[in-house]
Amino acid sequence: MSSPSLSAKHALLSIYSSFLIMSVIIGTVFARLPENTSAFYSRGGILFLGVLFTALIPLAEIPTLYGQRPIVLRHKKSAMYHPFIEAFAMTIADIPITLVTLTIYCIVLYFVVGLQASASQFLCITFICPLSTLTNSFYSVFYLFIITMSLVMKAYFRTIASAFSDPAPAQAVAGVTLLLLVLYTGYQIPVPEMIGALRWIIYINVRSLSFIVAS
Repeated sequence: MSSPSLSAKHALLSIYSSFLIMSVIIGTVFARLPENTSAFYSRGGILFLGVLFTALIPLAEIPTLYGQRPIVLRHKKSAMYHPFIEAFAMTIADIPITLVTLTIYCIVLYFVVGLQASASQFLCITFICPLSTLTNSFYSVFYLFIITMSLVMKAYFRTIASAFSDPAPAQAVAGVTLLLLVLYTGYQIPVPEMIGALRWIIYINVRSLSFIVAS
């Protein structure tokens, strides 16, 4: 039987590998795009898929959270610490791993596709970018919003998991809400063509905010 430390190393290695492989796949699909307006929609697809993958990965954490819940509840019953402390510690501990994985993901995806090859565009030195241009400030907040998006979605799915006592309804709610967030990002369905009764979703959708600002 493998030790817990060895299992943790294998888990980290699988996370790093999955992000690296997906960045290569997405990057090679959109590699060598023409530097004119004919590739404008394809460049939007780069941002959409880049943000989408970072939202899908945290969804897989829900079963793991329910596996840890009996231990957390036992600690609470023994007056060792409140579940909030465990959730807060997990969030803090995830930040270094998230930074490493998303740095690998963003570097490979960004430069394989051939976006603006400058540190200012990649590392968010320039924060204001006109949506109508393909040069200068385009994609200036890519790295910042990819990381923000991942952390927000982790917190969102953990909140859903904490609200249900069983993993089945939690995964169902998380899946349906994620589908709505993906559809109402502003890429697949343009804002003018959205259903009026559901258009409000785009204003509270962190994926839409990340997609629009990074564009």
